[in-house]
Amino acid sequence: MKKNLLLEALLSLDGKADVKSVYEYVKAREPNITQKEFEEMLKEALSSGDKIIRKGDELLIDD
Repeated sequence: MKKNLLLEALLSLDGKADVKSVYEYVKAREPNITQKEFEEMLKEALSSGDKIIRKGDELLIDD
């Protein structure tokens, strides 16, 4: 479910956004999430080969 939140955030932000904007979106949806939990969720999503990729400080949906 948490990885879906990352995809949902990116989709709502036109498919690309800086990490801070994605964190703010996720934080609005899941107010109890900590910065550390977000970073772990992001790391897992990036390493799992999902559609999310990182270029510098920007996250993108890989088509």
